Parts: sequence; structure tokens; C-alpha cells
Amino acid sequence: MPPGHHTTLPPASFLAVFPVMWVGITSFLSVLGGWTRLARRYRTDQRADVPLQLTSGRVGAVNYNNCLRVGFSGEGIHLRILFPFRVLHPPLFIPWSAVSHHTHKTVLKFWSRDVVEIDADSPVKLTLSLTIPPQFLPLLDQPGGAGPSVKVLR
Repeated sequence: MPPGHHTTLPPASFLAVFPVMWVGITSFLSVLGGWTRLARRYRTDQRADVPLQLTSGRVGAVNYNNCLRVGFSGEGIHLRILFPFRVLHPPLFIPWSAVSHHTHKTVLKFWSRDVVEIDADSPVKLTLSLTIPPQFLPLLDQPGGAGPSVKVLR
């Protein structure tokens, strides 16, 4: 090859490589953050019968900015990821009894978020950029719920 001559990949190679990279990256993030660990126990195939709100959140060390759909019901927390990011991210239903710790944080007096830890044995921290509706907070105090370890910071 002469000096200064560059070869370029044909556009078709991008179409072959990009999906493989996308699957690899989203799969890695699912494992890194703990979504796959939660899915082993809380995967659901049922559609949530409550409205799901598009929001940001964090599972373990992985941020899900504006691609996390969350809903709350009397039974627990419903989580879904938007379609393009769903590889190894099945829908989850986490019952209130699986929440081992809950903290409410207010930042700058106008933005608040809830942090819940799932499964006391090997906790996965779930941070939501929205607050758990007040009508569901008493469910965290039921047997098996976050119980006496609940800290509410206001």
C-alpha cells in the first residue's frame, strides 16, 4: 500500500458490526449494573396494569437516562427499558417485600429522588429520578418490606 493511502470500510460492514457492538454494550451494562441479577428473580412477562412513567434512573453503577419506564402499584414497582436498550434487560416486577432499604433525598429543594435497595442478601441499589407516590410508602413498612431500616431524609 502506498504511503498516505487509506482504506475505508464499506458501509455494509458498519451494518454488520454496529448491531453486534450494540448487543455487546447493552448486555455488558445489564450485567455491570445488576439488572440481570434482578431479572433472575423478578423478571415478568406480564404487562404492567399501571401507567409507566418515562424517567431516568440508576441500577447499580449504570445510569439509564430517559430510557427507564417506571410504574407503581399496590403490589410493587414495575420497571421496563425502552426498546432499543432492551437486550438483556427484560421487564421487572419488584414486590414491595423485596425492598430492603428506602431513602428519599431532596436536592436543591426542587428535585427529589428515591433510592431503594432490593434484596438484603445481595443488594442492588435502584435510584429513581422521581419519588414513590405517598400512597405506596406505607407498603414499605409491612412485614418483609423495608421495615424499620427505612430512612426518609427530607
